[in-house]
Amino acid sequence: QEILFAIRSYFNIYKRDQKFKFIEKELSKRFSEFLLFFSRQDGLEIASLCYLFSYTLTNDYKSIQDEIYTNIAIPYKKWVTQNWKFNELSEIKRGKKYIYICRHAVTTGGYAPGASVYTFCKALLTQNKEVVLIAFGKVDKIFSRLEKDFTNLSIFIIEKKLTFDTKFKLTIDILSHHEPKMILTEMEFELPSILSILGIPVPIIFLSPGYYNLPWYDKIGL
Repeated sequence: QEILFAIRSYFNIYKRDQKFKFIEKELSKRFSEFLLFFSRQDGLEIASLCYLFSYTLTNDYKSIQDEIYTNIAIPYKKWVTQNWKFNELSEIKRGKKYIYICRHAVTTGGYAPGASVYTFCKALLTQNKEVVLIAFGKVDKIFSRLEKDFTNLSIFIIEKKLTFDTKFKLTIDILSHHEPKMILTEMEFELPSILSILGIPVPIIFLSPGYYNLPWYDKIGL
C-alpha cells in the first residue's frame, strides 16, 4: 500500500517530478515481486502506474521499450493469466461495428491521445461505418457534437470511480450487444489489455501514442 501511495503521489502531488529518476530502475526491477501481493483491483492500477512511471522518467524512449517489456509487461501478463478468468468473453460474437475503448474522449488539454481518437472515429463515420465509443473518463463537447452529427455513432461513458469488476461487466455487456468487427484502443494496460490477454474472440488494435512494445494486442499501429 505504501508503494501504491508513493506512485500515485508521483502523478497527483509531485506532478511527475523528474527527481524520481534515481529510483525508477530499482522499482521497475522489483515490480514482479510486489505485484504478487496486490488485489486484482490494486494490481491493475499499479501495473498501469508503474508503466507510466518508467515511461515518463526516461530520456531514451527507445531503450525504455525493452525495459518496460521485460520488467513490467511480461510479469503483468503472467499475473493476469493466473488471476483473471471471464467465461463471458468467449460468448461475444463478431459483427460489423468498430468499437473504440479510450480513457478520455477529449480533444484539448493534457490528454493528447484524445485528438487521435477523434480523428479515427470521424474517419470511420464518414465512411459510413458504425462506431461505438466507450470512454472511462471525460467526454468533451466536440465528441458530443460528433454523436449528434452522425447517427452511426454511439458513446458510452463508464465512470472511472467504479470498481474494475463493474467496469468489466458493463464493457462486456456493450460488446455483447453491439458485436464488434474489431476493437481499437490507445490504452496500453488496464481493461483492454485484460480483454486481449484473456483471449476475446475479436481482434484488438492498439493505436500507440508512443510506447509500442507490448506482448498482447493483435496489431500495433504507431
